[in-house]
Amino acid sequence: MITTLKNRFAQSVSSKLARDTAIMSVGQVSRLAIQALYFVAVARTLGSQQYGAFVAIVAIVGIAAPFAGVGGPSVLLKYVSVDRELIGVYWGNGLLLILASGSFFTFILVIFGPRVIGSNLRVAIVCMAFSELILARTVDLASFAWAALGRMHKTALLNVYVSLSRLVCILLLSLMKPHPNVQQWCIAVLCGSIACCFYSVWGIGRIAGISIDLERLRKSLTEGAYFAAGGSAATFYNDIDKTMLARMSDMRSTGIYGAAYRLIDVSMAPIKAMTSSAYAEFFRQGVKGPKATSAYAYRLIKRAAPFGAILFVGSMVGAPLVPLILGKDFGSSVEALRWLAILPLMRCGHYFLGDALSGAGLNATRTIIQVIVAATNVGLNVYFIRHWTWRGAAWTSILCDGLLVVGFATALAIVQRYPRHSRFNHSAVPGTC
Repeated sequence: MITTLKNRFAQSVSSKLARDTAIMSVGQVSRLAIQALYFVAVARTLGSQQYGAFVAIVAIVGIAAPFAGVGGPSVLLKYVSVDRELIGVYWGNGLLLILASGSFFTFILVIFGPRVIGSNLRVAIVCMAFSELILARTVDLASFAWAALGRMHKTALLNVYVSLSRLVCILLLSLMKPHPNVQQWCIAVLCGSIACCFYSVWGIGRIAGISIDLERLRKSLTEGAYFAAGGSAATFYNDIDKTMLARMSDMRSTGIYGAAYRLIDVSMAPIKAMTSSAYAEFFRQGVKGPKATSAYAYRLIKRAAPFGAILFVGSMVGAPLVPLILGKDFGSSVEALRWLAILPLMRCGHYFLGDALSGAGLNATRTIIQVIVAATNVGLNVYFIRHWTWRGAAWTSILCDGLLVVGFATALAIVQRYPRHSRFNHSAVPGTC
């Protein structure tokens, strides 16, 4: 029995997924430590009210971010993970899409963003929009390119560099300005994004070059749009509650809720590392159809669920430490963190189930479910936030994450029952018809 256990453990450690997850986990933990430093710095410096404004800006920009690039990173990962010779074309096409669509959505946010969260935050919105919709999307494209090439250590390092560059700029700002405001924080974030973007373009361009194939680009736009819509729906139901809180309640409630939500988000680093490592494999499994991707997803859920349970217990028990770390102004975040503690366990389910749909060529189905949940999120928030402020937002988040688990699991069960409606078609690869 002992020998058998040793052999199974050795096989598990030696598997590609285990190695990639270990690499990504180290990167995510390093990134988590860096993010924790500047998260604490921002929260303690700004206080709950100004931090609420910062959260509202990040949220409204985050909703538009997946549309910047029109799903180019995911399209690159899907096809380059199967044929690495395509890296130069999808890299060049992706950069073109990011520049065009990112500039467009930056313009839209500059015009309409101040009307939603306040005209006094216009400069901060400009800086954050340019940072997230153009520079950060370019870094994402490079990250997906390294993952498609099977070089997960490069992806992990790039994720660390994103946070590290921002931390350096924030620390420099703190030295120059003892009490910086929201606008100055956003400028610091922009400077960090510029540095990391240049590094990303240099790294991929050095091995892949840049070529643009407009015909292939045209054929991949529809699929990329589905990836973008799905990603936007995901960020929409994650972030719209902060924007609505800022609009319908007050910045202090937004700061309290935003801080708790951020703590939950960063605690998910190891699970996000597993999803990043397994994402390309879902597309490889997708050649066999939804039954294979579904089986793969449930295997990953079994591995991730115990960690989600640990996070739940840790959040419930460790919540009183929040005001000691962030300051007394965030005392109400203790209750908020406990309300949101169940989210990691639920996301251990819908992260992998959603990727199973995408990997099987059913990204349209995934997007439809996400859009329905996003619309439900808005409707529930309109009622709940008006009556219970951030507690209403917490209830909405819990309900919508539950809907995602049920929706994705149901969709996978249906397409396995009727497989002829969900075949993965290789002829759909742009440029190979």
